[in-house]
Amino acid sequence: MDELISSMSIFPHPTAVFGRGMEWLEAKMWKDSKIRGSVYTALGAGVCIGIGLVAETLLGELVSLGLALWIAMGAKELSDTAEKVYWLLKAGELDQARDLMKALVGRDTQSLDADQLAKAVVESIAENTTDACVAPAFWGVVARAPGILGYRAINTMDAMVGHHNTAYERFGFTSARLDDMANWIPARLTALFVSMVHPASTVAIWRSLKDQALLHPSRNAGISEAAFAVGLGVSVGGDERYYVDDVSHGVVVRPQPKLGYHNSAQVEDIPRALKLLTKVRSIVVAMVLFRFRRKIFLTVLTLIKRRPVVNEHI
Repeated sequence: MDELISSMSIFPHPTAVFGRGMEWLEAKMWKDSKIRGSVYTALGAGVCIGIGLVAETLLGELVSLGLALWIAMGAKELSDTAEKVYWLLKAGELDQARDLMKALVGRDTQSLDADQLAKAVVESIAENTTDACVAPAFWGVVARAPGILGYRAINTMDAMVGHHNTAYERFGFTSARLDDMANWIPARLTALFVSMVHPASTVAIWRSLKDQALLHPSRNAGISEAAFAVGLGVSVGGDERYYVDDVSHGVVVRPQPKLGYHNSAQVEDIPRALKLLTKVRSIVVAMVLFRFRRKIFLTVLTLIKRRPVVNEHI
């Protein structure tokens, strides 16, 4: 589903349009205030939920659902970027790989070697499996197109303003907390789906979630990364360097817990992580199809009945 929908070439992408609109609104509204930030978040989420409701009314449940999934699911873009980084690392093009990694992570990549870059890619695949695959589908199952677009709005605003720095600590507070809540169930579904793909690792995965993942600064990201690490038989985490100020670009080391019980992820683990993402995505597609099975069946039946009958008699 994601492969088909993502192959549609429409420019500019609606998420990019939304992002530019929220940048404009931020410029008008920004103040070091949680109240201002809450209003900003409510406006962004409200507009997208409203668009979902209008689309559902005008286009019907299934068409609006498909369009919303195309807008919200970015798993194919993630896979393409991760694969490009993999081949750059295989070719020894570290500088190009570091530059491309900036599209996947918010940390300083300039000091990372090949295996550290590979670990960062695996971590990004794991975290974005929740953000760009499981969560949009989950909210589609729960609340159809309005739920998907509302989730994408919250997740996008969190990426824009949900930072721990002087500019956004208060203004981005509501966006960050809403994103945490919106991803709470999807992150744990990601762990469940990884367990379904690697049933022999189920006990180890859930032990890692209990003992390691909750030590991660982002509980939801820790859940996804721990599940992937154990499922792949590697470890991720460790000290990472992040940009913490959008103005000065000052860098600080934030300690991260080790997730997983084996050796650190290496370059050859990137394709394995992508294969795991693909298998999780298949489960997600099955979940969506099962949820809307009756509506899909009735729609197909209606289309068959409407098919014109060719008169064979002259």
